[in-house]
Amino acid sequence: VSPGVSLIISPNRSQHFRSDSLSLSCEDQSNSDRWTVRRYTDSWGLEDCSSSNWGSQSGSTCKISSTITLDTGVYWCQSESGEKSHPVNITVQTGVILESPVHPVTEGDTLTLRCLDEFSTPSILRADFYKDESLIQSQTTEMIISTVSKSHEGFYYCKHPERGESLKSWISVREGPKPKVIIKPEQHVFSGETVTLRCDIYAEGVTSWRFNWYKEGSTSVFSEQQELTFSSVTESDAGKYSCNGSDTEGSHRSHISDEVTLTVSEGPKPKVIIKPEQHVFSGETVTLRCDIDAEGVTSWRFNWYKEGSTSVFSEQQEHTFSSVTESDAGKYSCNGSDTEGSHRSHISDEVTLTVSERPKPKVIIKPDQHVLIGETVTLRCDIYAEGVTSWRFNWYKEGSTSVFSEQQEHTFSSVTESDAGKYSCNGSETEGSHRSHISDEVTLTVSERPKPKVIIKPEQRVFSGETVTLRCDIDAEGVTSWRFNWYKEGSTSVFSEQQEHTFSSVTESDAGKYSCNGSDTEGSHRSHISDEVTLTVSDEVQLSVSPQKWLTEGDPVTLICEVKGSSTGWTFSWFTETVTDSS
Repeated sequence: VSPGVSLIISPNRSQHFRSDSLSLSCEDQSNSDRWTVRRYTDSWGLEDCSSSNWGSQSGSTCKISSTITLDTGVYWCQSESGEKSHPVNITVQTGVILESPVHPVTEGDTLTLRCLDEFSTPSILRADFYKDESLIQSQTTEMIISTVSKSHEGFYYCKHPERGESLKSWISVREGPKPKVIIKPEQHVFSGETVTLRCDIYAEGVTSWRFNWYKEGSTSVFSEQQELTFSSVTESDAGKYSCNGSDTEGSHRSHISDEVTLTVSEGPKPKVIIKPEQHVFSGETVTLRCDIDAEGVTSWRFNWYKEGSTSVFSEQQEHTFSSVTESDAGKYSCNGSDTEGSHRSHISDEVTLTVSERPKPKVIIKPDQHVLIGETVTLRCDIYAEGVTSWRFNWYKEGSTSVFSEQQEHTFSSVTESDAGKYSCNGSETEGSHRSHISDEVTLTVSERPKPKVIIKPEQRVFSGETVTLRCDIDAEGVTSWRFNWYKEGSTSVFSEQQEHTFSSVTESDAGKYSCNGSDTEGSHRSHISDEVTLTVSDEVQLSVSPQKWLTEGDPVTLICEVKGSSTGWTFSWFTETVTDSS
C-alpha cells in the first residue's frame, strides 16, 4: 500500500443509488497520472477501468456514468509498479441508503450521517439511526457527531418506518494526523540569518490544508502559511513553535504538533591563534589557527584574509608557513561558514604576525681574548631579539656540534692552555620555539704566565754612595703596558711601582734580595714573581800601612787594601806614581 495516493469518490459516500454518476480519482502529492483505478466485484472479478466497459479512465480518474447493482465491490488505485492505495467499499442498491464517508474518519473530526431515499423528493429522510443494532438517534434528518473518537467506530445504518432501511456501513476511526515541524536549515541559527519553519501533515484522503502556527503554547495564531520564514531572524524570534491544520473544506483537523525549539544566538566571532608566537624569525615554522565556537555547529569551512583584503588565501582551519619570510608578516583575520552553507560567522579581530631577521649572537670574552694560564676568563653570549627576553644558550668549541655549556656566561676560573681555541654560541627561547643563528667564532688565546727578569745596572755589587738602578722586564704576548710591583727580601709590601727603581746614592741598608711582578694596566693580567736578585752595597776600599812610621830605605813595609765587612770576592789593583801592579 502506498500512503502517498488516495482514491477520492464523488459523491463522497460509500453507498450509492442505481443510475448515479460516480467519479473515482487517484490523487497523490505530485498530481501524477500514472495511476489506474481497479476493482473487484462478485459478478465480474478483477477489472481495470481503462480496459473495461463499466467505466472510462482519463488520466488518473475513472468515471462511471450510470451505476448498477453489479458495480458493488472493492475499488482501489494501482500503478504499473504495483503500488496500491487503501481499498474503498462501494455498494449500489435501490431504495434507502446511508450517506456515510468513504474513508475512515479522523479523531476530532465532525461526522454527519444522513438517510437518503432514491424515490423521495427531497431525498433526505427523517429516520432513525443505529450503531451496532442499537438505536442512537430517532426521527431526525441527520445525525451529527461533533468530535469523533475511537469509540464511535462500528456498523451504522438508518431506518425509515415506511421506506425501509439502508445497508450497514462500517465507519472506521483513525488516529488524527500529527503534524511534523521542520526547521530549515537548522534549529540553531545566528542573528541575521534566514530560517524557515515548515508544517507537514500527512493524512489519507486530505491533500489540501489550512495551517495554524503557535508560539510558546499560546492559542493565538500568528501565521496561517505552511512555511513560516524569518528573512533576518533576531533573538526575539527564538522560542518553541508548534502547528496544526484543518483541511480546506473544514471537516478534518489534525492534532497539534510537538513543539520544536528555535534557538537564535549572536553570530560567533572567530579567534585567531598564532603558534608558537606572534613574533617569529625568518625561516621558522609558524601556524595560524582559526577557532570558532558556536552552539549546534561542529563542522566549518574557513576563510583566511590578509591586511583586510577580501581575497581568500587559504581555506584550512590551520594555515602553516613552513619557512616563514618577512613578506609573510602582516595582519591576519578569518571567518567561517558551516559545511552545509547555512551558517556564517563574523570576521575575527586582526592578529599581527611579526617576522624579523633571525638574531645573530655576539660573543664577548672578559677580560680579554688573550689571557695567561691560571687567570679567570669569562665567555658571554649576548642575543638581542624583539619579543624574546629569556634564552637558553649553547656553547660550541672549534665548530663541534657538541654543547659544552648551556649558561649565558661560561667561566674558566683557572684557565689552561687546553682551554684555548675558537668559541661560538647560539640560543633558543626558554618558553618558545625561537632559535638564533650561530655566532661568529671568537678566539681565546692562553699563554704561559710571563716571569719577569730583574736587571741591576751597572752591577749587583756597588759601593755606598753610587747610583744603582733595578729594572723589571716582562715579556708577554698581547700585553704592552704593565704596572710593576717591587718587593724586598720576600716581603709582600710593595716599595715601588716603577719599572725602574733607582737608588741615586745607595747605602748599605739598600743591599738585599729584590724581586718584582706586574699586572697589565687594565688589571686583567698578572705575571709570575721574578727570581730574587741580590744587590750588594759595600763601603769604599781602605788602604793601611804598617808600620806607621818614617822608614829608611831598606826597611820592610806592609800595605793592606781591604773592603770593610767583605773579605771575599774582591780583586785589588795597586798603583804607584809610575807603576800599576795587580795582584
